Amino acid sequence: MCGCVAPRRIVRAAQPPSSSSPSSSPSSSPSSSPSSSPSSSSSSSSSSTTVARQLTSLALAGLLTLGSLPLPAAAVTNEQLLYLEAWRAVDRAYVDKAFNGQSWFRVREDTLKKKKLLSREDTYAEIKSMLASLGDPFTRFLDPDQYKALKGQTSGDNLVGCGVEVSFRSGSGSKSLYVVSPAAGGPGTCSACD
Repeated sequence: MCGCVAPRRIVRAAQPPSSSSPSSSPSSSPSSSPSSSPSSSSSSSSSSTTVARQLTSLALAGLLTLGSLPLPAAAVTNEQLLYLEAWRAVDRAYVDKAFNGQSWFRVREDTLKKKKLLSREDTYAEIKSMLASLGDPFTRFLDPDQYKALKGQTSGDNLVGCGVEVSFRSGSGSKSLYVVSPAAGGPGTCSACD
């Protein structure tokens, strides 16, 4: 029930009842005084009782309505935002949309509601736990130090190898290795070809 409708009903119920229709005479208008009739004291007491009951009902309805409103949302911490960022990355990019047979949204909600992410280490541990629940050995979490070390090993002067991308070619019953493409500027490229 809309809050703007209830007060109008109370105002109409508070008007003294008249025996004639509202359009019959000027004496039955809402501006006429209730003391003009001989039975106005009993009429006003019953009318005030009705108004009091309606006000009580309205107050109880208001309390019930306010009691059923959701609580204000709590602020999301930086640690929870980091967890959500990792969750979203997996949600968008993970190939198995069944997420190893689990409700991926429930994983997120359970962690945010039940786990205390008070420090960066707590958050990293929960992200690793979330990824472990997928049961995929190729999906893993690297903290910033591990990521920096990996980037250093696979780029620039620290690159080790012959500088070519290779793949298997299958055909005629045997598998053979072939070069897909050389890495630009690597030892597998021809310096005369550049």
